[in-house]
Amino acid sequence: PAAAEFGFSLSSTRLTAPRSTGPHQRLFSASNYSHDTMAAVGSSPQAERYANVKREEGALQRKIIEMEGEADQHKVVVNAIKDLDGSRRCFRLVGGVLVERTVAEVLPAVKENLDAITKIVDELKTRLGKKSAEALALQRELGVTGGGGAAGGAGGAARGAGGAAPGVLA
Repeated sequence: PAAAEFGFSLSSTRLTAPRSTGPHQRLFSASNYSHDTMAAVGSSPQAERYANVKREEGALQRKIIEMEGEADQHKVVVNAIKDLDGSRRCFRLVGGVLVERTVAEVLPAVKENLDAITKIVDELKTRLGKKSAEALALQRELGVTGGGGAAGGAGGAARGAGGAAPGVLA
């Protein structure tokens, strides 16, 4: 029930990319994988499958980042209102409508949403692990070197942006 509330279905095999313009969007750009991958391994059906798997892996990474941001926002709300008097008025945005409730009514709902988001993130991370393993197997099968996994993609973007090696803080 909570997955639909956040705009995607866990049963689907394809996730749509979020429309955010956050700092992580460039790091996990699916187009980086497809163009680089296709140039490296040619245009065989296996190469196309590998590019698709890498795109799906990037979509999962973006969705995890988005959902972790949602969880962080829920944690902030829980921490802000947990010590308040239960009869105190508070406002909650429900479906684009600002609704007046009491802290006693809102706090359990926010905690429930936080738990649901945490479960969704865990499931997405499991799916990401499977996609990464599939990508690695295809990468070995095709003999592709470098640019593997999320760390390889992020490192390449970091080097391209700042010119420094990954892991170096400037």
